[in-house]
Amino acid sequence: MADKVTGSVQNYQYDDLYRLTQANGQLNRANQSQYRYSLDMQYDAIHNITLKQQSNQHITSDGVETAISATSYNWAYEYNHNQPHAPSHVGDRSFNYDANGNLTRVLIVHAANRFR
Repeated sequence: MADKVTGSVQNYQYDDLYRLTQANGQLNRANQSQYRYSLDMQYDAIHNITLKQQSNQHITSDGVETAISATSYNWAYEYNHNQPHAPSHVGDRSFNYDANGNLTRVLIVHAANRFR
């Protein structure tokens, strides 16, 4: 779908179960720069997300492309708990749950392999 005023574009793709599998878009700025993104998602047999990969870029008016690392990621999802739809790991994050399935702890490992 396109915005007729800015020329911005958003595209979405879904699988046969109406789950989002791909998205991409472009935002055109008044100064002739652009922001672009792409998103890919994968699912397992019981409909859990197994992969979520997003890429964002800023393109200046003279064509210089810069990745936006704060909103770009490649996250694998793992499910190893008694709750089949509760992820145990997402990217650099680990999740712990109590016996009732309540989230009790989130651990984040950053680049130096230290927990935050």
